[in-house]
Amino acid sequence: MMVTPDFVDRPSGWFFALPRGIRRASVAALGDFGDGIALDVGCGTGRSFRYLQRAGGPGCRIVGLDVSAGALARASGRCIRHGWSNVALVHGDALVTPLPDSIAAAIFTLSYASMPHRREILARIWDHLRPGGRVVVMDAKMPSGAIGRILGFGLRRLRAPGDADLSAAPWSDLSSFGAAVEMQEWAFGSYFIAVGAKV
Repeated sequence: MMVTPDFVDRPSGWFFALPRGIRRASVAALGDFGDGIALDVGCGTGRSFRYLQRAGGPGCRIVGLDVSAGALARASGRCIRHGWSNVALVHGDALVTPLPDSIAAAIFTLSYASMPHRREILARIWDHLRPGGRVVVMDAKMPSGAIGRILGFGLRRLRAPGDADLSAAPWSDLSSFGAAVEMQEWAFGSYFIAVGAKV
């Protein structure tokens, strides 16, 4: 996949150039969530909101959850500029913040691997996901083979404490909850989209 200068500020301070179209493809993987609630976990500045707006029905509600007040302030500005009145922004930790009773779709874009209690957070969200709903996790990972060995050497030299854990495996976590899991790899395996459907 072609990598374009769609830069995203991760909580760790790293800047990643995303493969072209991966954010759009991540939201598309949620399927049709109609007029239900879509939860954007670790929504940051709201870069996925425009795709969620297009994917949902006319009565859908989007809840953006993040621990960074600064990122949410920028997300709020984005919503005001675009007139998105169906977006609720919540400042808090997904491990303890109250969640909607019935979530139609949930997405993590470049946030899962940075969460210290990611599996517990995913389990909470899975419990609130309605039957037929989907969870999508898009993030970076260490590619296999020679590319992975080269990148691994560089990251071991450059990464600071608190950076994303590129060994996180949300596809395994979703499988352990009984999800039907699909997996896509992008950019030679350095990014992925993991999709878990609740039956």
